Amino acid sequence: MKWLKALGLPLLYLVAVIWATRPPPPTYVSDEKIVVNVTDAGTPTLLHSPPPVYPAAALAQRVEGTVRLRVSVDDAGQVSKVEPVEGPKPLVAAAMDAVKQWQFTAVAAETEVQVPFLLWHSGPRKVEPPEPAKRAAAFAGVGRHGTVRVVATVDETGRVESAKAVTGPKRLLEAGEKNVRRWTFRPQLEDGKPARGTFVTDVVF
Repeated sequence: MKWLKALGLPLLYLVAVIWATRPPPPTYVSDEKIVVNVTDAGTPTLLHSPPPVYPAAALAQRVEGTVRLRVSVDDAGQVSKVEPVEGPKPLVAAAMDAVKQWQFTAVAAETEVQVPFLLWHSGPRKVEPPEPAKRAAAFAGVGRHGTVRVVATVDETGRVESAKAVTGPKRLLEAGEKNVRRWTFRPQLEDGKPARGTFVTDVVF
């Protein structure tokens, strides 16, 4: 019994050390509804990415997974080509349809992206992008003409949170952003409910 008592404190100490230094449990919960993983370094910044709509047939068949796509972006930041690399066949078309609408900053590039579809967080069945309710007159001064492409972030009330010029004459970029900030919108609707979204438009001066 004396040897058992002698081992008692060291044994308790060893157990305490193992308990304190054990690795944390793995986390399986994602914070994002839709995760877009751009894998190629040097890719232009993504400004507009409408959420993909989960195909009804794939939902009914309980199909989930990640679709990997090869994407070509032109020098205006628009997606010029999308090719499937891998992923569940029932989800490929929906992923490609969503990515074709993306808008990047104006840098030509080729990259690969991953678009996951998760049954536990399947997202909206129907998405209607923001629509302008009232546009401001575009005037930048006498003799200043051109077209500026702008991406606007619109909140749930239809208010413009931010505006980012993508392409156009340098002298008109700031005017294009200021013009769109004065617009009002019908907000994005996800399954009929207002949601935050982005909108791409060309402002002609």
